[in-house]
Amino acid sequence: MSSFFKLTDNERKTVILQTGARMNNLFPQVVEKDLWVTTILQIVFSLPFADRLVFLCLNFDFSEWSL
Repeated sequence: MSSFFKLTDNERKTVILQTGARMNNLFPQVVEKDLWVTTILQIVFSLPFADRLVFLCLNFDFSEWSL
């Protein structure tokens, strides 16, 4: 994961666009959001007190909001 952040801005953009295209044409914003969420979770759960943390994942059905 850390090697991704060593890429240039254009290289990172290309990776995000290509990933979105491979994943059923996801919007780049969705791919980038997932990248940041997983990166932050990796950092948080590598902290010394991570064994006392609980991750609660809520799944919202955005179809009800016409999104």
